[in-house]
Amino acid sequence: MSDGERVVSFAPNPRLRRTQKPRYYRFSYSAANAGAARELAAQADTIFAQVHELLGVAAGDAIQVDASGSTQNTHGTAFFGRVRMILDDEAPVVLAHETAHVVSSRMAGNERAWLWDAAPALNEGLATWVHSHFGATEEQRTGRLALAVLHARRELIVEEFADPVTLGRLRDQDIKYPLGEALISATVKLYGKEAVPNLLRTFADPRLPSNLQGISLWQAVYQTAGMDLGVVLDEFYRDINSYGERHATAISQLPRPRARIITNGRVFGVQVLVDRPLTESQSVYVRFKPEPDSGLEDIDSIRAEPELPVWRHSRKIRGGVICVQPGVAIAPSQVLYESWTCLPTADASEWVSEDGLNEGAGPGY
Repeated sequence: MSDGERVVSFAPNPRLRRTQKPRYYRFSYSAANAGAARELAAQADTIFAQVHELLGVAAGDAIQVDASGSTQNTHGTAFFGRVRMILDDEAPVVLAHETAHVVSSRMAGNERAWLWDAAPALNEGLATWVHSHFGATEEQRTGRLALAVLHARRELIVEEFADPVTLGRLRDQDIKYPLGEALISATVKLYGKEAVPNLLRTFADPRLPSNLQGISLWQAVYQTAGMDLGVVLDEFYRDINSYGERHATAISQLPRPRARIITNGRVFGVQVLVDRPLTESQSVYVRFKPEPDSGLEDIDSIRAEPELPVWRHSRKIRGGVICVQPGVAIAPSQVLYESWTCLPTADASEWVSEDGLNEGAGPGY
């Protein structure tokens, strides 16, 4: 579908009201969130100016903000100059992040911004790099740790994370946030802050072929912008490796979870098994998606207990497989997930409780 044919709009919400308008935003919010909306609106124009300064571009058109919520598994979303977001304690950082998406898409050129959208690790990484300037240091630290763990396990493969289809099928898609941020940081370190606007404007450059994707798109963009992607990636890996060396002991002691499919004869589920005991600060999670290519909005995330079953409703099992991704929390805001795996229900083992009896399953998730 061509860019001219793409139309995205938010359905009107009759319960929304408008704030006193900041200069660069037009906020809509529910009456229940009036206080939080006014508090955010008071900071909004400063956020707008700081984001534009970081991206090296003059202030642009105002942005419409629907503060009634966001899509599942997100704090905010941005579409064609409009933002939808949740009003919570993270709202200023989320607004900075989503503003970066709007501004970067404008800089990438409305007629060719779909190429920018085709590089989600760069896209989300740039927005994360922007919002890291608003005090998200803990998120940066835990993100670097996740990358260092993957690198230590030889699973941080550039061709894989540059391809959004492969990344979505195999990995935790959230890894693109710290990964892209680290890549943008390496780019700025080597080429200065002018690298950011140069990179974005290259996506609108008619010399850039429009049929590229994955690592080929990255290479062409960097080359057209006068930068060497290979040198940037060397710096990226050097930084991650250095972080990993400083935290080698903690990385080597992290439990690795795996999922085992089980049945009680009526329903199916999984057990999360770990290769070493959890510490008091650690916990395990499990995520499910209906099909290998399901989108982020279809993913269910559940906190689990090692060995104990997590049952699934039959309506959430398609094609006779359960697609599952176990993970271990390495910080309050960061879960390190293993690769996605889709397990056939035909291979399920009979669930037997510790007392040796087959227990009935609950309703499932």
